[in-house]
Amino acid sequence: MRYTFKQLEYFVAVAECGTIAGAAEKVHVSPPSISVAIAHLEEALELRLFIRQHHGLQLTESGEQILGHTRALLEKARSLQSFSGLVEGELRGKVTLGSFITLAPQILPEICRSFANQHPGVSIELMEASQDQLIGHLRRGIVDLAITYEMHIPQDLWFEPLVGLPPLVMLDAGHRLAGMAAIDMKELEGDPYILLDLPISRDYFLSIFEKSGVSPNVRMKTTHFEVVRSMVANGIGVSISVVRPVNNAALDGKPIVCVPIANPLPMLNVGVLSRRSGFSPLVSCLKKQIQQLITAHGVPGMAPLPRFD
Repeated sequence: MRYTFKQLEYFVAVAECGTIAGAAEKVHVSPPSISVAIAHLEEALELRLFIRQHHGLQLTESGEQILGHTRALLEKARSLQSFSGLVEGELRGKVTLGSFITLAPQILPEICRSFANQHPGVSIELMEASQDQLIGHLRRGIVDLAITYEMHIPQDLWFEPLVGLPPLVMLDAGHRLAGMAAIDMKELEGDPYILLDLPISRDYFLSIFEKSGVSPNVRMKTTHFEVVRSMVANGIGVSISVVRPVNNAALDGKPIVCVPIANPLPMLNVGVLSRRSGFSPLVSCLKKQIQQLITAHGVPGMAPLPRFD
């Protein structure tokens, strides 16, 4: 039985992308190289890994089983590579960092910059996604760590909270409540609401209205946080966010006002989500860097959070 780690990497890429072309783009090689590698791997394993379909490739039952073992084997190989770097005194290798899509623009740049300065031999691959996607990526070994919120965390993954963020009301500068020190949710009853319509996230935002005994007047839905901010800044509606960028304006330059919510509501924790075992030295080092940067004293890319008693 003879196969290479490259063939295994290409196999995982095809399994994740579903097509030879997609896998080729992901790993930066030609489609024929991918096809040849898969054929050689099937021959070496004496197994059919994929069913060829008109729209792409689908894993066989055997392929599904091999995929889990392959990911574990590649993870061991990456761990060995990073360990060899530690022996020589320099961390090397590649790590994939996931982030909840609304947190990524604020938090990831500082994490990548500071980590690259300390460990120039490490390559960080980024993946921004919604909560349900991040959970799936971690389970399948696509990402090593994810920075996200404490929302619907499954038992097979491990969430370590780093900082609690309070929900804030976002308003346009001319809104009648823009000058308030804090807003009771009942004061927003009837106001058109712009909903960030991402899986799990939408449930969190709607639960704020439910806990406050208010029915939201959802006027518009979007899956893009900057679209929410732009709609709010243009006076089309109000919204709620726990992210408070340093830049208090929408992409079109119109200002956004963030006001604390007076109703007693729990903080939403931001932290690191990971598998429960299998940390390589490289992943452990990145996690430690994240722990040092995201604290109760400040969050990269975010303005100081308003407090009221």
